[in-house]
Amino acid sequence: MSNYRIPMLEKELFKLICKTLLYKVRDSAFSEVNITHVKLTKDLRYLKVYYYHDDSVKIKKMEEKLRKVSGFLKKQIAGAGIMRVIPDLNYHFDETEAKADHIEKLLATVREDSYDDRKSDFSLDEFLLEDEYVPEDFEDLDGLDEMFEEEVEEDE
Repeated sequence: MSNYRIPMLEKELFKLICKTLLYKVRDSAFSEVNITHVKLTKDLRYLKVYYYHDDSVKIKKMEEKLRKVSGFLKKQIAGAGIMRVIPDLNYHFDETEAKADHIEKLLATVREDSYDDRKSDFSLDEFLLEDEYVPEDFEDLDGLDEMFEEEVEEDE
């Protein structure tokens, strides 16, 4: 079997299933379901349909509804005439978006807790005064450059 046939079939099946659930099935609950991707086995006998739903409470109910609609979806696949053998449909909840939302929340908390220059108590003057090279009564920056140049010459 060619390497390009299965991805082409997956793409067509994805379009067909999405359009069927959105426009041909009369249950309005399917408008809230996102089909994320489909995966066809090499022997073309099984099709895994990955879906996502925002409400975690309705996931089991949605999977039951999708299984009830499987016959209608198979009929639509057969009517499209893109495959000789109509695959069995298996439904799996796709956790990718839920994991991505969780990571976004974690990153948002890190951004809130991260170092912000405008809000910090850090003072460059105090840092320079703590340094051993700068005397406490030092205010002239030109003198600072000269002091560093003298140290470099001494080291050489």
